Amino acid sequence: AVINQAVNLTATVTGSNPTGTVTFKEGSVTIGSTVITGGKATLTYAFNTSGPKSIVAAYAGDQNNAPSQSSPLSLTVNQNKSSTVTSLAAMTPNPVAISAPVRLKATVAGGSPTGTVSFVEGSQVFASANLVNGVATVDYTFAGGTARFVKAVYSGDSSNAASESAELNITFYQQGTETVRVLVSG
Repeated sequence: AVINQAVNLTATVTGSNPTGTVTFKEGSVTIGSTVITGGKATLTYAFNTSGPKSIVAAYAGDQNNAPSQSSPLSLTVNQNKSSTVTSLAAMTPNPVAISAPVRLKATVAGGSPTGTVSFVEGSQVFASANLVNGVATVDYTFAGGTARFVKAVYSGDSSNAASESAELNITFYQQGTETVRVLVSG
């Protein structure tokens, strides 16, 4: 469960065609009551605090059925994570000389994101860096001179959701040598 997002709590009541209500409690605090329909009572509830919860369902009973209480249900309510947006840029001019390092900069926007950004080509992680003030930078030298399609993947943290950038196309060129000819006439 996530803080402030509704969940359905359902109690099944058995017996001789049970009627009446079921009261749901977190510890000793009543969080709601609902009528039994077809042997089930479902309460839709949104927890406003995070952390572990212990929920019980208490059946009040009716003229044919005795009151009863369920065993506690353990439930963890997590913080609502902020959405994030990850972007990736090459800080080195693109195209890049073959065998020259490329500086990649990933920026993660969200609720003060922390953690790690992985730099990925296809499904292979080729580098990773820690976020510092929402930015992760890495210098990497690609083998060979073929075009590369890379992206930055942010894994998220306790307050921020994971996200990934669009692919960045990095192209390469062969550094050449120039020959200068001097013609002497005369």
